Amino acid sequence: MTSSSSSCSLNWDRSDCSNVIYNNQHIIDIFNLNRSVTPKNISILITNQTNAIKIKLRDAVEYGFNYTALIDWAKFEFIRNEQCLDITYEEFQPQIIDLLNQTSLKQMQMRLDVTDTKCKLIFYEKSRLKSLIFLTIDLELTNQKEVIEELSDSIYQLQNFNKSLTTQLSTTKNQLFETESMLKTAVNKSSMIEKQFYKDLELILQTFLLRINATEVNISTELEKLTKRHQKLLGNLEVVKNDSRLKNESGARLLLNVQNLRIENEKQQRVINELKTEMDALKVGKTKIEEICEQLKIDSAAKEASLETLQKQMNELRRDMQDATLIIAQKTKTNDEIGKDLMEANRLLVNFNTQYDVLSNEIEELKERISCKDEVIKEQAVELDKLKRDYRNLCETNNSDEVNTVRLELNSSRQRIEELEKQYRDVVKVNGLLTKKLSNGELCDVRNINLPFHSKS
Repeated sequence: MTSSSSSCSLNWDRSDCSNVIYNNQHIIDIFNLNRSVTPKNISILITNQTNAIKIKLRDAVEYGFNYTALIDWAKFEFIRNEQCLDITYEEFQPQIIDLLNQTSLKQMQMRLDVTDTKCKLIFYEKSRLKSLIFLTIDLELTNQKEVIEELSDSIYQLQNFNKSLTTQLSTTKNQLFETESMLKTAVNKSSMIEKQFYKDLELILQTFLLRINATEVNISTELEKLTKRHQKLLGNLEVVKNDSRLKNESGARLLLNVQNLRIENEKQQRVINELKTEMDALKVGKTKIEEICEQLKIDSAAKEASLETLQKQMNELRRDMQDATLIIAQKTKTNDEIGKDLMEANRLLVNFNTQYDVLSNEIEELKERISCKDEVIKEQAVELDKLKRDYRNLCETNNSDEVNTVRLELNSSRQRIEELEKQYRDVVKVNGLLTKKLSNGELCDVRNINLPFHSKS
């Protein structure tokens, strides 16, 4: 069982709010007359009154589950003597609060034994052998007038909650209008930034293209110059070769010139290789620039898609605002109808309670009669068993005359048992007819009266 702390709400009596000692909700196992167990979320309220302590148990969902107990000094003395308690009246209040706190911490267990008109609150602990009961408190049904006052307080709280909702909706409307204006300004700013971005991209592309064209022209002119020099060198080499054939004396000088020319050629080849590497680097830069341009185009397309989604969300928000205004109007109408239905339901509840009390009294009388008949039948069955045992003993010990007398007594007792069984069957039939009448005839009308009240509440 778990508990959740709650403040002094309007559902309770407003006059007791200043004297509240304990007000929490607990999930408690409820044992009905047929020993069926149903866990419920029960609110427990303990208040101080003049020379007494008031304990109230209430289910927030089922208004009929409402029990109270007023414990003064005389009633506490009766409880203390009956349950053999070792505390005084002044220690009773803090002990109850301590037990409730222990149940919330799962150090103590709590259950409710509920009948038609009474309820018993039991604090106990479970062990392997048995359950040890610490304290039991008897509660009775709360006065109907007090229950109706609590219902009217809950209606007042719902009206206040509805008013707060209307104020929140008005504030959300204002916030939505402000967000719309901010979104419009943001869209305008984004469009201006996009235009400026596209212009800058075009300028960057133009500058890159111009520089790339200029570098290509310079490289081509330098390559043409180098090729011309190389051709001239080749021609000079041919001339030198011819001169070497003709002039053997100038061979050494020509060899030196050739070595010098080779060194210059190697330098020129190095320059050519460097120019080629620069060309490759420029091509790589060009590809990177093209990739950056494509990425920028993709980002601009994503921004356009996000703008479209924002516009769609704005349209959906406007539709939701219109739906919310319609729902608020419908809620105000339903709240008025709930007030009228509650007045009628209160009047019908009084009639239902009177009829229910009469029927419950009749049912209790019939149950008492049936229980009495059951006890008589059980006693007769026990007597029959005793007579059979005596009969067997007599058959073994006594003569035939005594056996005949015992047989006559057995027959008479059997006839009495058959008569009692017939009476029991008649009582069961009468009980079945009464339950059918209650379920089909009278209680159907009451349920039809209460059904709209539950649905609206």
